Amino acid sequence: MRSILATMHKFLTRKESYLIVVVGIFAMIPFPQGASAFSQPGLNLGFTSFADAGAPPDGYVGPAILLSEVVQWYDSETFQDANGHKLPGRNEVSLLVNTHQLYFLPKLNDPLTGAQLGLDVIMPLVAGSVSTPFNSEQNSGGLGDFIFSPVLQWNNTKLFGLYYYHRFETHITAPTAAYDPRFAFNPGDNVWSFAPYYAQTLWLLPYVDLEISLRHQWRYATENPATHIQAGQVYYVNYAASYGLTQSFRVGLNGYALQQITDDKLNGRDIENSKERVIGLGPGIVYNKGPLTFMVNYFREFAVENRPQGFRLSTRVIYNFGSLFPFIGL
Repeated sequence: MRSILATMHKFLTRKESYLIVVVGIFAMIPFPQGASAFSQPGLNLGFTSFADAGAPPDGYVGPAILLSEVVQWYDSETFQDANGHKLPGRNEVSLLVNTHQLYFLPKLNDPLTGAQLGLDVIMPLVAGSVSTPFNSEQNSGGLGDFIFSPVLQWNNTKLFGLYYYHRFETHITAPTAAYDPRFAFNPGDNVWSFAPYYAQTLWLLPYVDLEISLRHQWRYATENPATHIQAGQVYYVNYAASYGLTQSFRVGLNGYALQQITDDKLNGRDIENSKERVIGLGPGIVYNKGPLTFMVNYFREFAVENRPQGFRLSTRVIYNFGSLFPFIGL
């Protein structure tokens, strides 16, 4: 089971795309006074899960190109306020996100850290609808904001004598997608954001075919010049554990937890009671055959504050092209 990333080519907007991956989708939803706006842009909630940082025998050891295709469906008919209570009225969100990701991993190591160096590029394709008592106008779906990051990947290390893989990246999101403040849903965030993360995967081999993965993430976003709202800083973690039933088939639990740590701002002033929180948990499966990995993940949300509360269903395909591209110097 080499690595993990995700699937499907045909998308709701009748487009086909082979671009690049991950992170989430967003909407600026006006809530009643005293409540927050669902203002957190593009987050990786459940887009990555099992064996996130790599798998024996060699993790991401290159040269290689990894293609990840993810399709995630999110549906919610309940919005929660700052106290975790249901907001009145008809509030619905339906989102379909198709993220395309390419990892370029030349056989090149950093002499200072010993990490394998690489480049991660991402392009989401999104469609969705948002309905609230205050705004239900929709922007058309399309390409989301472009995301890129340098990669530091550590393979073949040991922790307590066990296989341990870890990776550090800083996702930089550029406001390249369409955005209109009149709309409750937009394919773009209209902000720059910076999201460093640290992924860890520990394999309990040879004692038991069990792996445990964590991805710790922090995100800072600039002010949206169209609304003068700046989303607060947020810490969130994806967590997963899977057990191998056969050499190719694994089952497990996966989830995510998010806590906003600073208030949103409007014109530079804090918006009281604007911090978001959510926890998701559910089952997942993984199938791996040679260079191809396929997974399905389900998440049900609870303990929600200042956000929609619903469920996510993700499918993910990762293909490792290995050293098929010697002509580009990998």
